[in-house]
Amino acid sequence: MIKKQKHYDKKRIEKLYDLPQDFTDRLYWIDFLKEYTANDYYWYIPKAMSVKIENVQILKERLKALQRISLEDKWDLKNQHKYYEELENRKLIAPYVGKKKQDLASYTALMRINIIIFELLGFVYIQDEYVYITDAGYEFIKCKSETSLREVISRQISKYQFYNLKGREYINPFVSFLTVFTNAGYMVTDDEFRLFINIISNKTDIGNVLKRIKIWRKLSDKEKSTLIKCVEKIPSIKAEDIFGYSVSAVPKYKTIYQNYSYQKSFILFLFGDLITNNDGKYQTPRKDLLDKIGGKYIDKYTPFVFKSINDWFNFYGDYSRRPTSFELFKYQIETAVPSEAKKISKDSVELLKTLSKEEQKEIEDLIYEKEIEDIYSRKPSLIESGLTMVENGRQYSTLIGRIDMLCKDGTGHYVVVEIKRGNAEDKVIGQMLRYIGWVHQNLDGSGKTRGVILAESFSDKIKHARIGLLKENSKSFIKFRVVDVRGKDV
Repeated sequence: MIKKQKHYDKKRIEKLYDLPQDFTDRLYWIDFLKEYTANDYYWYIPKAMSVKIENVQILKERLKALQRISLEDKWDLKNQHKYYEELENRKLIAPYVGKKKQDLASYTALMRINIIIFELLGFVYIQDEYVYITDAGYEFIKCKSETSLREVISRQISKYQFYNLKGREYINPFVSFLTVFTNAGYMVTDDEFRLFINIISNKTDIGNVLKRIKIWRKLSDKEKSTLIKCVEKIPSIKAEDIFGYSVSAVPKYKTIYQNYSYQKSFILFLFGDLITNNDGKYQTPRKDLLDKIGGKYIDKYTPFVFKSINDWFNFYGDYSRRPTSFELFKYQIETAVPSEAKKISKDSVELLKTLSKEEQKEIEDLIYEKEIEDIYSRKPSLIESGLTMVENGRQYSTLIGRIDMLCKDGTGHYVVVEIKRGNAEDKVIGQMLRYIGWVHQNLDGSGKTRGVILAESFSDKIKHARIGLLKENSKSFIKFRVVDVRGKDV
């Protein structure tokens, strides 16, 4: 915890760079120290239960207990207390020692620590006082064996990326570490991780880190110790105050050092016995298998740049989605205006050739839907008289996906509009109900939210699915309209 701020002038900080004149590659390392000072970023992993194989069953049971509260009830002090008592009664958490149990507020920080591990793995998100368990979270809950539990966590870690990098390129820590590890002789030390790997923030940094490790290994043990002592004195600098050098009382390296065990367990979990950490070194007994993993992940991994936190949560929490070039391509099309979508497609001819027929068809459908979306978003009244689009209503971003158009009718009630190419099937009803439920819970609890599905035709299955809602007003609750600038109900 940061207790106070100090102010360091530039000259005082530069004294920290005073390496001996005979220090190997002295000017190179002085530049490194300056860069280290200026860089306010490192791979922070929240301090909660470490991600280890011996903890997976406990994590599953804790998530199952949370399932009883999610969505239906608010994540308020009362339900946090209720959740804690269930964990304590089932011996899934150590008994609370401290303030009286009657003091519900005393549970807030404790419960936050228990939830944060689920957020880290993409199993849970909290928004507007409600707990959302993601598809990945439910996949984890239904696992029957330790092997399957481990598989779900490993899959999530492999697609994790830091998303709050203040404009920097998004980075996947697993792919970055694996790239450095395999190219640095299949060995990396704890010091190399804490000093260099820990501050990778883009693809270019990976090459720089490999060069830095190579030069670092030329230093004598005494020189390495001297450099670390210099680093240990460097304060944590606020990015916005870098020219004034407003800093934390806690040195940056100490902060990283304290967080390191969580970073290490998060990275190592995915590799199992393929990479071990003993005597301060990451090493492997199976270079051949690591090369296969590298070929699978490093070559195919594509870093995403998400347009909102909701988009990141939706991607990370969807167990079926992977960080592939196709997924990125699809996301770029989905979030672009029609003219941009066409240009993206035109500029990606080579990528399109590598896609399967099904993937190519999906991209074609998306571009068509964007064109239809463009027509109706310019004039929502073509869908229904009096309909207007809310602010930022086109491709409205939510935790559970993007709504094609979020509108309001003449009476001020929300209307969710979804656009589908070709024949709309019954699964669209489930998608529509999901969005209506989200709007009802987060924007308007009046019970008057409804939906409109735009498509070229509607199958008998989707018509029966609407009948199955068993609502007297099912046709007005979810309207079917043929894609036509004149508008037509089905």
